[in-house]
Amino acid sequence: AGVRVTVAGVRVCSPARLRSRGPSGCPHGSQVGRGHALLRVHAGSQAVPEQAALWVFRGPDHGGQPAFLIFGRGYTPLYQSAVSTETLETEEPPYGWRTVTSVPLIPTVMYEPDASFLSVTVTVGGSPPSRGHPTPGRIVLPASCPPGGFPFAAQASFLGGAVASASATVPCP
Repeated sequence: AGVRVTVAGVRVCSPARLRSRGPSGCPHGSQVGRGHALLRVHAGSQAVPEQAALWVFRGPDHGGQPAFLIFGRGYTPLYQSAVSTETLETEEPPYGWRTVTSVPLIPTVMYEPDASFLSVTVTVGGSPPSRGHPTPGRIVLPASCPPGGFPFAAQASFLGGAVASASATVPCP
């Protein structure tokens, strides 16, 4: 609670443009983050790791809330890309925000299972303010830290109906 996300001044990239042209097709000033993912793909009887680069862009608002587009591209063993959408929504205390991310199925080889995510790491936000002016695309912490630190939680729902949850508390700076 108390964490703010500023998107004023961040340009918007359209999902269609990102899908057709990749990260270079988005306007300058629309990227708000970078990251990487490790996936598992199946090739016959072998499960093979797939490294993917991730780019995060400001997308069109969804239901009046800020939205983001995550472009992922794997290079080997598959040359594959996908665009996920993420919406930022308000959440009940002790949390301030919730992100709802829709990840498309990532097909691999014909007759083989779709790719599975093993890990995802993304860093978002702009640089610190310069001369007292906020930088667009920033995560702004509240003036005081909640007792015990900042709580974070995640829940993932999968196509087969399984749900996984995790939580952590980040210590006060």
